[in-house]
Amino acid sequence: MAKLTIPVRYRDGVSLISRLDQESAKAIRSTLDDVFSERDENSSLEEAVSNAIARVPKVSKPELRTIIETLLSLYGLKASRETPLERFVEEIREAHESEDSAGRRSSDEDKERFKNNLTTLLSANVFGLAAKVVDLRTEDERLFCHARILTDLRPVFGSQIEDGPQGMIVVHLLKLGYHDASGKHSEFYVALDSDDLEALKRVLNRAEEKSKSLRSYLKDVRLFGLAKE
Repeated sequence: MAKLTIPVRYRDGVSLISRLDQESAKAIRSTLDDVFSERDENSSLEEAVSNAIARVPKVSKPELRTIIETLLSLYGLKASRETPLERFVEEIREAHESEDSAGRRSSDEDKERFKNNLTTLLSANVFGLAAKVVDLRTEDERLFCHARILTDLRPVFGSQIEDGPQGMIVVHLLKLGYHDASGKHSEFYVALDSDDLEALKRVLNRAEEKSKSLRSYLKDVRLFGLAKE
């Protein structure tokens, strides 16, 4: 298996994790595990995590956000490699030491603290759940990116063009942007008339009603992908 390389954007987060004392690492883990015991139906997973980490002592909020972003990335990488946690943590530690710009060699005590911190944090349930949510959200051939409706008038001419247009047709163009499975962005257009717009509104309204129904029916299950009310 190829040797791990830590992306530049996550190296600061890995460094912060390596320097955490045991008490702080356990406090972060404990707070993250409490995210779902304090349920708020109107909060997203990201907001729930943000609210939780704001209560962790001894570590600044910006540093905590960096740590959380790094852990989410690392957990996703671990899931894709299907590597046992103990081995994965050792690979991350080795990569971090080899990429240390100061060329410092960690003591045995530092290595053990880093491995303990990373094992403790990556074992938090919230990261496994977050990775699964992202995976399920993206397990489709195309993922919606954006939409826009362009409206224009198209003239209708009779047999004598010099007489000018005899009428106008209102045409709505629905522009849909999406990403395919490879991440490539594409767009396509669909022509709509007024009846089509009404049909589309009915479909969207019905989808919203389904979301509301699920929210009220599954009261004891955290739901993702639903808009705030």
